[in-house]
Amino acid sequence: MLHLRFGSKLLIFDTKKAFNQIALSELHQPKLLFLWYKNVKKGDFSITAKKMLGLPIRLRCSPTILMLALFKILVLDSKNDNPRLRNAKWIMYQLFYMDNSRFTCESSETLNWIYEILQDIFGPYKIELQQMFSNDSTLQDKIDGENMQSDVGCKKSEMEVKLLGMIWNRRSDTISTKKLCLDEKVTTKREILRSIASNYDVFNINGPLLNRASLFMQDLQYERMLGWDAQLRDFQQKEWKNIANQGNSAPVFELQ
Repeated sequence: MLHLRFGSKLLIFDTKKAFNQIALSELHQPKLLFLWYKNVKKGDFSITAKKMLGLPIRLRCSPTILMLALFKILVLDSKNDNPRLRNAKWIMYQLFYMDNSRFTCESSETLNWIYEILQDIFGPYKIELQQMFSNDSTLQDKIDGENMQSDVGCKKSEMEVKLLGMIWNRRSDTISTKKLCLDEKVTTKREILRSIASNYDVFNINGPLLNRASLFMQDLQYERMLGWDAQLRDFQQKEWKNIANQGNSAPVFELQ
């Protein structure tokens, strides 16, 4: 998140089905055999073994393998590119997280140039791009126009979009968390901890607002006879409800 804002201009995009574009070698395909029905459409429910030809998403090693593939695309295969393009690819690779990438710079001209060459960079590897957003209004209008031409009924992009678990307002160029949501109906220690942890906040923007909830959870931990799934006493449930209501009524804070 910190590396994103070294430049005032920002373009974000996702790679479409990036994992599936990485082919498995014949040596590794048999290691990922799975059982499935032979032909459901024809009513043949006999069990047969099938194998994966591409990289599955849920393997623990899949993100690492994807980053290695991107390293080849953006770094190893760029040795013969001109310095400007090679540096742009390096920036993109540094800002990749899983199948999401970004590019940051100081000028609209550079940002527009990157947008124009993205297909040339990823196209030869059969990787499609989607969900492109920018805080440069001119470039965003261009992106929206091209999307409307290619997709019937495509709407103009929203001003607020997701960015690494945060909310990015492209117009004000600010980031924020989602509005606090503490479940006031929970009645056990386990449920309270889950409710607090469900509010993702990488910069701890809402730390002061969640402080009371955290202290309440700490007090519950001191009660050794209180199990994780045991019902809280009435006064404890009432106190938690007040804490949840107070947190949920807080406004959303935005960072420049």
